Amino acid sequence: MERHMSNSSSLSRSFFSRTLTKREEIAEASQNAKGPLGLTTLYVPAAITAADLVFVHGLGGGSRSTWTKNGEPSSYWPEEWLPNDPGFRDVSIHSFGYDSNWDKESSLNIHDFSKSLLASIHDCPSMSRTSNIPLVLVGHSMGGLVIKRAYILAQQKEGFASTARRIQAIFFLATPHRGADLAQLLTKILNVASGQRPFVADLHRNSLATQSINDEFPQYSQDLQLFSFYETLPTSYGVGKSLVVDKDLAILNYVNERTAYLNANHRDVCKYANQSDPNYKTVRNALASTIDSFRTRQTVSRRELDREQRRRLDTYLRITDAPEDDFMDIDSMRTAGS
Repeated sequence: MERHMSNSSSLSRSFFSRTLTKREEIAEASQNAKGPLGLTTLYVPAAITAADLVFVHGLGGGSRSTWTKNGEPSSYWPEEWLPNDPGFRDVSIHSFGYDSNWDKESSLNIHDFSKSLLASIHDCPSMSRTSNIPLVLVGHSMGGLVIKRAYILAQQKEGFASTARRIQAIFFLATPHRGADLAQLLTKILNVASGQRPFVADLHRNSLATQSINDEFPQYSQDLQLFSFYETLPTSYGVGKSLVVDKDLAILNYVNERTAYLNANHRDVCKYANQSDPNYKTVRNALASTIDSFRTRQTVSRRELDREQRRRLDTYLRITDAPEDDFMDIDSMRTAGS
């Protein structure tokens, strides 16, 4: 009897062990498909860096999968297309991943993700903390909210002033600035399962999280270049079909904001079949134009610095632009009668 119970117990442990291992393998495979967590540097130019470009995915996305069409590796445009594009060959490119899977329990919220993003950028070994290289952030859906909160934290927290200064432009791809109604539907569905998912609740329309971000962000964003792109095609989600983020929720209505529509649904505003895709061209051209403005500004700054350094050197060596001044100096030093 005892031997039978012992064998049954062993079989049970073996079954649950195999089941747990299988689930872990599935979860690991899923995460590998989505891309690594944390900040991954995809490309560093050999020459001087004109800007750092960081991509941040949204709810249920991944550092690789969000930016890849149909799982095709060659369509992972931040890594496969941009480094070979003349407009981006002097741009360092990075992608940030965080665990926003809504199909499992979590204690994390948008604020937690934002702190992780900010720390990852600040501590990134391929980014100089003391440089003035412009930083451009691109966020899809909830990723835009993570970016906004990270920027607010950079402005407020001691030790991140240099990072805050470097952030010059933010691109929002279908970001629910005031939340989204579908997030509430998702919460109702997830309530059938056990466990919390605070980051999903943060996406409810006019949640405390989005209200707090929207109250604070305008205080610091006046000098930023802001771009908001909104979806125009409905997304199928099993129980229905609609826009995930309506236009009025996807734009900020700031004076320093440019807006444009993309002929895509919520999932496809950030992934493209090829480089001829009109949606890709719209986003790519806006990014390239912004980065080119940084190059122009840097060139002007270098010229002004060179001019100022030459002026100081001329003053130190008593060099003037007018040749008659040199003759006057020589004449003043001439001995009387010579």
